[in-house]
Amino acid sequence: MSSPAVPSAVAPVVPFGERVWLVRGLDEARAVLADDQTFRIARTDEFVAGYSRSFFLATDTGKQDDRRRFRTALAGAVSPRRLQQLRHDVLVSLADRLAERLVQQATFDLADDYVRPYTRRASYALAGIPDDTAAELVARLQVAASLLHNNGDDPAGKSLLAAVWSAIRDMSQRGQLRPTGLPGHALQRGVITLDEAPLLTIPILDMAAHEMSGALTLAALQAVATLPADEQRDLAQVGTTHAAVWEAARRLQDIYITRVVTGTTTLGGVVLNAHDRVLLDIHAANADTRTIADPARFDPSRHTEHLAFGHGLHICMGRELAMITASVALRAVMKRGTIWTPAGAAPGILAITPHRGTEPTGPRRNG
Repeated sequence: MSSPAVPSAVAPVVPFGERVWLVRGLDEARAVLADDQTFRIARTDEFVAGYSRSFFLATDTGKQDDRRRFRTALAGAVSPRRLQQLRHDVLVSLADRLAERLVQQATFDLADDYVRPYTRRASYALAGIPDDTAAELVARLQVAASLLHNNGDDPAGKSLLAAVWSAIRDMSQRGQLRPTGLPGHALQRGVITLDEAPLLTIPILDMAAHEMSGALTLAALQAVATLPADEQRDLAQVGTTHAAVWEAARRLQDIYITRVVTGTTTLGGVVLNAHDRVLLDIHAANADTRTIADPARFDPSRHTEHLAFGHGLHICMGRELAMITASVALRAVMKRGTIWTPAGAAPGILAITPHRGTEPTGPRRNG
């Protein structure tokens, strides 16, 4: 879904339907996210049809107490030390195996041959669930999301979500959540109870269902493929890899957040009234030319404080997990070669030129 066609950044807040305002300015979007008193979180039935969506079905369609418990459980499960363990134990080996296969190929489909298998298997491993079982649960969540997209009370969608919840609870009670995954680790440490395991597991599977980590990883690799070979080689260093992923996150599209106005206020020179809704176009805000020079250019050195992961109280708690997941995938490729788009190639098709010393020993496969 592309950003709606509205006036440029000189009009950061514009009408967008009945009592809905589209916010495209960076400062204005940041102000909305920082002020819970004036702009409250929207319920699923208040989302703007066709744009807003529930990323985390287990919490967005659940009770407020469940949302708070989820945040507590996630905070306990994604400590910096635990994230580094996951990086070492799960992500690096997975990315290295898949990246090594790319070197054996003359060309490859970036999404199908690398990003999708990496991020999905990473999500399954982070959930601590066998691949086949996780894939089945993800498929159910995808259907539930489509049903609940415009109607948060859809009975079939809620029934599917309840079935996934029940399946994960049963797995936790039978001790089938692997301790190497986030939920199993949290159970071992007593951060969550057996009945609360779905609160932490479903959002991880949601990441696979919506390909959230996949979108960031794909965006990072696509952007890096446009850089010269010497700049790509520099990205094999951990710090520069992280910076490239952060800049790629700024360029992500199709990120919309809805808030509901609680009382008369002014935003971007526009008067808003109680019960109006504001739709934050995060992609447009992250390309606001008033604060970001040449926003279309991919520049890992710019270090912009963008809103791809939210802001203030509503900063994404899974930000570092998403950043590490994408950074590991990018670095695995950068260590092995330079990626580029062959002339006349179909969209998404890239080639890799191996660095000296990493050339394949066997015959390379075309296409």
